[in-house]
Amino acid sequence: MEELAEDGVHYQYQSDFDLLAVMKNEALALKVERKDSLHNRLIREVKTPTSLIAEDIHFVNRRIAKARYALIYNSAICPRVSGWR
Repeated sequence: MEELAEDGVHYQYQSDFDLLAVMKNEALALKVERKDSLHNRLIREVKTPTSLIAEDIHFVNRRIAKARYALIYNSAICPRVSGWR
């Protein structure tokens, strides 16, 4: 956590991660995004606050085709994390 003071006002800033899971179809993306065990594992194993975003491959490809890859959710597209299923 970073703390800043400017003109007598104190600010705290904490970085976070947004993980994008690209799934085969929308139904699977919804299932993954709603799975509490994945969210709990992220909380337990990653010390930085982390959000899991799941989208189907067609959604991601449409965004990339329109050159909106940075606008998906302002998230990086991350490779599969070793050990996750």
